[in-house]
Amino acid sequence: MFAQSRDVELEDGRILTVQFQGERHGWGAFIAAGTGRPVSAATPAEAIVGFLGYVRAPAWVSELSERLLRDLADPFAPRSPQSDPPEGGEVSA
Repeated sequence: MFAQSRDVELEDGRILTVQFQGERHGWGAFIAAGTGRPVSAATPAEAIVGFLGYVRAPAWVSELSERLLRDLADPFAPRSPQSDPPEGGEVSA
């Protein structure tokens, strides 16, 4: 199922949220209780790297990003009620 957001526990115990914000705004990354500003980008990996300040994305970032983009691109994947359909795709009610 494509979920609009995904929580990832970081090594230091913080919870990073990666969220699809719709076709217009792309992907966001933030830590709810954190002090940093949320980052929006075209891909989940770009949002995570921008928010966490990585110079080079660790493997888990690339793997998560690929999975999220693959889930979003599948027009037949079940969607959570809050999710926007992929561009050109439709979600039946």
